[in-house]
Amino acid sequence: MFIVAMSDPFRAKILLAESNLPLRSLLIEILEARGHAVRTAEDGILARDLFELAPEDFDLVVIRSRLPQMNGLELFRVVRTMAPGKPVLFMKESADEEIVGLAPCCEVISKPFSKHQFITAVQRCLS
Repeated sequence: MFIVAMSDPFRAKILLAESNLPLRSLLIEILEARGHAVRTAEDGILARDLFELAPEDFDLVVIRSRLPQMNGLELFRVVRTMAPGKPVLFMKESADEEIVGLAPCCEVISKPFSKHQFITAVQRCLS
């Protein structure tokens, strides 16, 4: 009997826009443990600037809905304008109902979420 090793899963380059330091650190740890390379931004302006410099450098953009300087919805619109097909994972707060309408255009996950829910949402975006 032969055992065939599965090939390494897709290693993505991810832009993570999350203002909460403890959550940002946890999400980085989760993503890097799965082999992904992560660039971070603690506010919407920094995330926008990183993305505008080289949108092709990112396979996925993970956006928190409530970001300082530029909110997540505004950042999402910048990403969509510059790279219409770019996968986006939107982390919405429970009260952010306007985000619900984005679901056909991107993956939406509601806070609070589990590690498993986050990993599953990332995998859906990258598949």
